Amino acid sequence: AAARRRMPAPAWRRAAPAVAALAALVVLAVLSWGGPALMLDRLRADHATAVGERREVALPDGSRVVLNTASALLVRFTAAERRVTLADGEAMFEVSADPARPFVVDAGGGTARAVGTVYAVRLDGALATVTVMEGTVEVTPGGGGPVRLAAGQRVAYGDGLSGPPRPQPVDAEAETAWRRGKLIFRNRPLADVVAEVDRYRHGRTVVLGESLGRLPVTGVFGIGDEAELLDVLREGFGVEAVRLPWLTFIR
Repeated sequence: AAARRRMPAPAWRRAAPAVAALAALVVLAVLSWGGPALMLDRLRADHATAVGERREVALPDGSRVVLNTASALLVRFTAAERRVTLADGEAMFEVSADPARPFVVDAGGGTARAVGTVYAVRLDGALATVTVMEGTVEVTPGGGGPVRLAAGQRVAYGDGLSGPPRPQPVDAEAETAWRRGKLIFRNRPLADVVAEVDRYRHGRTVVLGESLGRLPVTGVFGIGDEAELLDVLREGFGVEAVRLPWLTFIR
């Protein structure tokens, strides 16, 4: 018995903790990338950004794309059409005019079609939002008729929305302030604000209490500066924040 206790453990048993740790890391990576299907789209993407990263990309036709945090884009140009697919995240498109080849963005089962204009497309799960800064964009939701958007308008489509998509007026510059490294909120519920801030960082913020989550927040915050938001909440509303590794509680 004493001899057996002195014998080294089998190789597979010594390696088991490391294998388990590696498996856990793989699971976390898949979950953070949105699941196996989305992870595959990211791996196939022509252009992608990490969490907190923003990048400008020049397309072959002279159009420009600015990718926001954790975004993935696939580019498929042909002689008849310029088509890109937003697999995840958010992107702003500055389209080079070419009447013979429309520029089409696929996102969330629908399309946004333009010839020469500036607009942004955002994908949150199955919900897609198109916001127009310049020109006109024709948005066709999956299974619905086309909706024409002018500058200063946006439309949302996808699961969870009732009724046909309708254009809504919007401050397009504020909605796309992320291009300048800013987030602008006007009377947005605190729960929505922290969810937006979390898009640009690793980790999560949890608001404790529904009434606190409905607290209206107005302000301009730098992307990646969670401390700035927490300081405003503490000084303006007496809200406390408990910060742990990868997790922040607001109460």
